[in-house]
Amino acid sequence: MDSPPAGQVSARLRPVSLPLLVALAVVTGCGDTATAPMDESPPPPSDEPPAALGWQTLSGSPDAEEGRFEDVFFLTPDLGWIVSLRGEVYGTEDGGTNWTLLFQAPGIPFRAVGFATSDLGWAGNINGLESPAPDTALYETRDGGSTWSNITGRVSGPEPVGICGIWVQDEETVYAAGRWAGPPIFLRTEDGGQSWTSTDLSPLLTGAVDLHFFDADTGLVVGGRGVGPGPEEQRSSRTVILRTTDGGRTWEERYVGSARGEWAWKISFPGPDVGYVSTQGPANSGTVLKTEDGGRTWRALTVADSAAFSGIGFSSETLGWVAGSAVYQTEDGGETWQEVTLGQSINRFRFLGPDLGFASGRRVYVFR
Repeated sequence: MDSPPAGQVSARLRPVSLPLLVALAVVTGCGDTATAPMDESPPPPSDEPPAALGWQTLSGSPDAEEGRFEDVFFLTPDLGWIVSLRGEVYGTEDGGTNWTLLFQAPGIPFRAVGFATSDLGWAGNINGLESPAPDTALYETRDGGSTWSNITGRVSGPEPVGICGIWVQDEETVYAAGRWAGPPIFLRTEDGGQSWTSTDLSPLLTGAVDLHFFDADTGLVVGGRGVGPGPEEQRSSRTVILRTTDGGRTWEERYVGSARGEWAWKISFPGPDVGYVSTQGPANSGTVLKTEDGGRTWRALTVADSAAFSGIGFSSETLGWVAGSAVYQTEDGGETWQEVTLGQSINRFRFLGPDLGFASGRRVYVFR
């Protein structure tokens, strides 16, 4: 993969006559004349799973074709952004009805995005596994996504090679983590991105993927222990969930999976106590993890055999979805699951509340 550019990059019905109606009525037997019996047999069964509850494709959203949009972030119900590994940043100002290509730089594979204001936001570069470019993990915009600057040089501490997740707590406090195949670095800013500090999460993790914070102090990071860029490392990985109560300065282990060949991917908390984490990897265990005490303890729930998952999202503590090669829906908090139809290649669900959510994959999808 070519090294991304450093510094700032710019993109920028014909009516029917009454006599004819009368003639048609006579010919077709309207009135007292006999009519042909109706076929009351049921329609043939469909192989297509039922539609997911409440979801539809945003028809005006761009099509990633063979790829997917890695992340979606909405600051308000109207104002949102999506990013792709092709270095694309699209924006919408009308809730996803229309999208504009704001920026494109094919050498910067964006995996994560988050905004603090309509102008100020950050994007994470996942970087190449074979030969990652140094000092290119974190980008910033101050004009709503039209131009982006490489700000990795602002990081004090262990160098982040790539970023997979961004969490915006408020305009001053932002967290980031990555990357999934290592090294596992946690980033924090408390001055709106002017300066960043980093923490190496080794040996608790070898790869960091996603994060979720309840407040400025308490949060979670998920990933894998043993995971790395090669197949052998991935087959040996175990899912790990870490928790902090001091803003990411220190971390404690809250869950380690017993199965080999998987790692945690995405997080969804519909409330302060109940949350879910998807898992993926060559083990194809088909499980998600659930907590009911704010991430202190976790248990595995079986969704489907021989499956691995990416995006996971819950609109309430009981209604949710997890996406992989197929999408599954639960209405009872993960105890039972049903395959449903919902888009393609979904990697991220985000909810602004119980009645509004968005998902990014090949297209952008909305829950209402």
